[in-house]
Amino acid sequence: MLLRSTVKPLPLKPHFRAKWKCDAFFVAFTEMYLRNRLSATYIWKEGDIMNSRHTLVSTVVFALMSVAQTATVAAQEANEGGDTALLQQIVMPGDAVDLDSLIWQNRVLVVFADSPNDPRYIQQIEFLTDRLEDLEERDVIVLTDTAKSEGSALRTKLRPRGFMLAMIGKDGGVYLRKPLPWDVREISRVIDKMPMRQQEMRDRRGDS
Repeated sequence: MLLRSTVKPLPLKPHFRAKWKCDAFFVAFTEMYLRNRLSATYIWKEGDIMNSRHTLVSTVVFALMSVAQTATVAAQEANEGGDTALLQQIVMPGDAVDLDSLIWQNRVLVVFADSPNDPRYIQQIEFLTDRLEDLEERDVIVLTDTAKSEGSALRTKLRPRGFMLAMIGKDGGVYLRKPLPWDVREISRVIDKMPMRQQEMRDRRGDS
């Protein structure tokens, strides 16, 4: 003989809302979801009662997993959007900026290679894009030049041979020339020893 019984919906308790720090939309969504699932009619045979507690736990876990996945995707998209904007702000082609316009405003890292496929060039760009925030903190922009045949103003000024990383200070002086890739930590150590950078750090701390 088949019996029918309707399980009444269970309201979410206040501490559940506080624990998960849900916004109004998520609370409404979760309450509606649980009510719909728990208001369903359960059918069982005599002596073989289904475990409603297990059903409740499964429902809650499913709902939380769905929300967590949505939140993770949204956070990743936001981070990717922020990284892309910062990348466009810091890294640009060498012919996009006049060096004279950057004096007293920015430090410049120039990455040269005879081809964008040069493994050293690829590695250097990876090093730089991994720590864009550190470059931004030090007022650094990155200019790239992989067109040897065009003889750009940067090449005329710095005269690279194949791959080269060069750093130009805010005063327009050339402070670094390297034939191999450097990571941002190494570059930051050089910058942080510069008198102008040390003064900037003191000013930000409010030191006299």
